[in-house]
Amino acid sequence: MEALRRLVRVDQKPIGRTPRSNLATYTGLFDHVRKLLAEMPLARKRRYRAGRFSFNVSQGRCPTCEGEGFVNVELLLLPSVYAPCSTCHGTRYNPQTFEVTWREKTLLNAAI
Repeated sequence: MEALRRLVRVDQKPIGRTPRSNLATYTGLFDHVRKLLAEMPLARKRRYRAGRFSFNVSQGRCPTCEGEGFVNVELLLLPSVYAPCSTCHGTRYNPQTFEVTWREKTLLNAAI
């Protein structure tokens, strides 16, 4: 403990402009990942920009859950529940976005 100068406690409460923001997006850390992926040959060939690698932008996110990773399931006699998206299985992105790699890593490695 003597070597620590500062400790920051992070909980699961929404931060930033959208409840989907997380620590990596809010601090700008994920911006570097997006820019790096946008510079990859496949991304350049497809003319993907850094925004494509955000689940807040329609081009890269899953069209079913719109980047939420889950869907609201309305039940007739019971309260509604949230379930993982059956299209993206909670990854929030569409398959084309995961095709772009850096050192054999996909956005999925950074997203989960």
